[in-house]
Amino acid sequence: MTIKLLKTVTEHFKSGKRYSRKEVKEFLGALYKSEGIKRAGVYSDLQKYFGIKFTEFKSNGVRYIDIL
Repeated sequence: MTIKLLKTVTEHFKSGKRYSRKEVKEFLGALYKSEGIKRAGVYSDLQKYFGIKFTEFKSNGVRYIDIL
């Protein structure tokens, strides 16, 4: 993981904001592709690789995460 990648992710996903898991997946996937990383973006990468803590919930059939 590069410093640029870490900075981009931490600037995009702000504390107190809500994102659908689909939004996270699409953002990370596009970012990984632009950096030449051959990996699918998944929401759990936020915590696993970037240290961003979140809670999960489901509303009207859509899964969301709230950034802590």
